[in-house]
This record gives sequence, C-alpha cells and structure tokens, in this order.
Amino acid sequence: MFCVPTFLGTPCLTLGEYLIEVFSLVSAGICWSAMVRNGSGRCTELLQEKISKEECCSGHSVTTSWSAEELDSATLFFWRILGGGVQCSSCRDSCEDVDCGVDKNCVIRKGYTEMRVFVEVQRREASTKRASLRQRWTQLSKHM
Repeated sequence: MFCVPTFLGTPCLTLGEYLIEVFSLVSAGICWSAMVRNGSGRCTELLQEKISKEECCSGHSVTTSWSAEELDSATLFFWRILGGGVQCSSCRDSCEDVDCGVDKNCVIRKGYTEMRVFVEVQRREASTKRASLRQRWTQLSKHM
C-alpha cells in the first residue's frame, strides 16, 4: 500500500484516497437558498455546506446561489448575522431551464436571477373583480 502524508490530521492515505480528498476540498463550497435582495451579492440562508457548485446548481431553482469558500462556524456566524451575508454568486446567469411555478416568471435584475409574479395575472384578477362588482351594481340599481 502506497501512502501519502497529508495535512488533514491522518498519518497517511493511499494515493487514491488522497486524490479524492484533495479534489473534494478544491470543489467544495456552500450552497445558499437565496441572495440578499439589495443586489449586494451576499447570501444568508444556508442550504448545504461542503458541496460542489455543480451539485448545488443542478436544480431548477431560480434563487439558488453558491460560494466557493468553506467557512468555520464562527466565521459563518459573523458573516451571516453581523456582516450582512457571505459573498456568493447566483447559480443562474440566464432564465434558461428555470422552473418558477404557476403564474410566475424569471427575470434577470442587476446580474442575478429572481422570480416575479406575473403582473398581468394580478391585473386580470382585479379587472374581473371590478367587472363582477359593476354587474352586481347594475342588477341592484334595476330593482330600486
């Protein structure tokens, strides 16, 4: 068995184990559920730690973001609570393959994607409600 000394605290690993460990450390980061809305490129809502960008961004969510740095719990607490969030980047740079759900669409704003409720749907509902009220008023006024 060929072993390689490591800085990870274990006396040695096989070459294969060492390579797996090194490559997982290189590609690991933090997955976030959403970016702070002020466009600062910061995240506070943690989804998962020690995850690659490919794994984090593989879903069809419009709001998922990723940061490359692995942070210890004290540093993570500081940046999330006191520092306004951890520097992160949106998984999406376009609305391609994004699933926003019913009556919602994807828009790109200030370089990151976000989900918006269709304004047209809200206007249509308000218009329908006004027409219904107008019709009821007309019926009531005929009986007076």
